[in-house]
Amino acid sequence: MSDVFSCRSCKKAEFTVIQMKRERKLLSNNRGICKPCYAEYVKLNLRLKKAKKNPKESLKCDNCDGIFSIYNRGPTQKNGTKKLKTECPYCKSENIDRY
Repeated sequence: MSDVFSCRSCKKAEFTVIQMKRERKLLSNNRGICKPCYAEYVKLNLRLKKAKKNPKESLKCDNCDGIFSIYNRGPTQKNGTKKLKTECPYCKSENIDRY
């Protein structure tokens, strides 16, 4: 049995059992999804669910297909409103639209 596992998402073949997410056929196939890729997959799915639930509160980037909140993080302004985002937080592009 080989100690090297490959990730089906990032295509790298240098992982150990500890670095892989536990799956049913991980040991028999020596292939699965690594923990960093799985974490990104979960984050993306959470953002998609949030955007589908409330599309008025979400934006999408046309360049990198990122999905994010319409508001900047941080304190509210003195008049009680939040600052709106004007660029993508991932690729810094200003080519953003409503979800």
